[in-house]
Amino acid sequence: MTQNYHNPWASLEQQTETELMVFSGIPKFFWSMGPDRKYRVVLEYDKDSTGDLNLPNHSGISVMTYEDSGEYSLIHYLIFELKDSANREIFRILMTNIMQETEEEEDPNLAVHTALAKLDDWAQVLRRSRSRKLTRDEQKGLIAELLFMQRVLAKQISPPSDMLTCWTGPTGSPKDFGIGNIAVEVKARRGTSASYVNISSEHQLDDAGLENLYLCVTNINDAMQGVPEGFTLNDSVARMYDLFHDNIPAQHALTELLDSYPDGRGGFSFEDEYKDLFTYNGESYYLVGDGFPRITALANSGISRVRYNIHLAECEDFKTDEDSITNYLANLELRKTEEEGE
Repeated sequence: MTQNYHNPWASLEQQTETELMVFSGIPKFFWSMGPDRKYRVVLEYDKDSTGDLNLPNHSGISVMTYEDSGEYSLIHYLIFELKDSANREIFRILMTNIMQETEEEEDPNLAVHTALAKLDDWAQVLRRSRSRKLTRDEQKGLIAELLFMQRVLAKQISPPSDMLTCWTGPTGSPKDFGIGNIAVEVKARRGTSASYVNISSEHQLDDAGLENLYLCVTNINDAMQGVPEGFTLNDSVARMYDLFHDNIPAQHALTELLDSYPDGRGGFSFEDEYKDLFTYNGESYYLVGDGFPRITALANSGISRVRYNIHLAECEDFKTDEDSITNYLANLELRKTEEEGE
């Protein structure tokens, strides 16, 4: 799965001069690269109007000021510099959002204070709940869920931001997605040789009260450096944010869900360096119902906290296709449109 992100620094990366800048499209902002080839965003401002700035100290982004001699007077710049270039895509998304939110300021100099305040807001939201990185298997699980939203839900639910309310797994729900009267449990098949998926509770495949329950098994394989279609967890997250490039509240809602992954207690953080490479190799869908190999709370009253494996070879008779989910979503959207038109 190749990444087709717009890279605003592309023209600068090919040059050898230091402290390069290119216009961002939003007045006073520039995409830039520092003398050490660090990715930057630069904001020009009038120091006489803004006064001395209280610069924050963030772990992933350095904030500093710089002055240069202009034709008639000194020109002052506020510089946001990414510390780790591996997080370029996240930095691009964050700074683009800050640019967009400051664009409406009638006084250009207020953009400086607004930009710093917005950066602090993001830092608060992105601050992790506990200090541990996701394991490789947890990374694959999160990627599988993000892919389901990108490939299926985003194409059927309008506006796409509404699909975030369907993503119930990070909030502690036993099932990953609840959509109308159906639910979808998404599992990552960890390598082509894996013949099973792990079920983490007796509630995950319990279809009581549901019209349909689907199991989506996504093939996420480890990849070597240099594989063209290889991508990281951060790449997958950045792709998700791109769906909400013009919706700031949706971006914050997505951030809160990611920060709660995988079990409602937190785990994912943009400050972590996720450099493991993976490839996406399709998925299989199963309709969970009578006869499906599973353990449920109803069938085993008094038994709890069950973890078990399901061998996929035993699930062949229950295979279905993506259309069974997309058709349901299309009908759901149609009913919603009709209700709104009444």
